[in-house]
Amino acid sequence: MSSSKAVRSPIFLRILTPDIERGRSGKLGKGKKTVLVLSTGRTGTNFIAKLFNRHPQVTALHEPRPSRIMRMWSIARIEGAATRQDLAGVLLSTRRKLLASVDTPIYLESNPYLFGAADCLNEVFENPVIVNIIRDPRDYVKSSLNHGNTRGLKYLLNQFLPFWYPDTDKILGLPREESLVVRHARYWRILNDWLEEALEHLDNYHAFRFEDLFHACDKYELKRLASTIGIEESFIDESDLSATNRSKDSAIASWREWSREDSKMLEEICRPLMDRYGYGNEPGWLAKVGH
Repeated sequence: MSSSKAVRSPIFLRILTPDIERGRSGKLGKGKKTVLVLSTGRTGTNFIAKLFNRHPQVTALHEPRPSRIMRMWSIARIEGAATRQDLAGVLLSTRRKLLASVDTPIYLESNPYLFGAADCLNEVFENPVIVNIIRDPRDYVKSSLNHGNTRGLKYLLNQFLPFWYPDTDKILGLPREESLVVRHARYWRILNDWLEEALEHLDNYHAFRFEDLFHACDKYELKRLASTIGIEESFIDESDLSATNRSKDSAIASWREWSREDSKMLEEICRPLMDRYGYGNEPGWLAKVGH
């Protein structure tokens, strides 16, 4: 998936992570059940950690330190500037003490920044359960933009910090696109393609749709997630599910108010995976994009 052009060197990442463990034997999490929740972000991962951390048998963390460095390593990986062994080494060096300190039978890490290590999780952890949460790309784009990725500190990081945001144009081999909708749609496509390729063949991989977890009235998928984690489904019935990490302002409206051009470009970028996950079949959307 990476571009054939030269990529940036991750020397500064190696400086930030000087104690990368490479080739060290011994998997992490022996004697525990390790659950790793991955996604593109903007998929309720913070809420999931808070929810399941209430269970007495679970230690659940959202983006434990140093996850910001893990984010940059993951992006270096999908750009072709870091190797599979690099990502495995970063996980070993940053999670060994953390896992050793966990005193519950189940450790859950809810972390969208682990995507670059998706294909080496089985090598790093002892029999992990791997979960991927997928969200409708149209709502993902809206949530990402409304959450501040185009202003303030996040904007500066995206623009100037190497490996903070992937060069989606180079990765896909496409011309540079200024549309924010299209740039975030490309990000969604790249990460979900990467995660699918890394995980879909694994027996310990479980995919959930964001909408089924958080918008359904019957809580069926949340109960399935609880069962996947290894706790009783009744825990969901007894839990307060009202808290979510919602944006307080609105930089972009729903897809129904997007331009036809933006809608068509997102459709072109994301349609293969939208078909796979069951998105984009509303008559209004199909009419807007010309189906």
